[in-house]
Amino acid sequence: MILSNPVIDVDGDTATARFIWTGVRNPAIGEPPVIEEQGREYDRLVKVDGTWKFAHRVVIADSGLPEGQYPEW
Repeated sequence: MILSNPVIDVDGDTATARFIWTGVRNPAIGEPPVIEEQGREYDRLVKVDGTWKFAHRVVIADSGLPEGQYPEW
C-alpha cells in the first residue's frame, strides 16, 4: 500500500488528513509489481495522552466499482 499526496491539517489536539492510496502486489516471485487498485482516504484524528488516534476514518476505492456505478461517477 502506498499513501501519497497527503494533506494534513492540525488544530491543537485534533487533525484531519486526506490521502490517495494505491494498492500494489506482486503476482509471483520474480514478476514486477502491478497496481491493483487506487482510492482515497479521509481521516479525523485526536490526540489522546500524547498519541494520535483515529476518531473517524473513511476509505473509498475508486477502482473496482460495480459496473452500474461508473456512469454516476
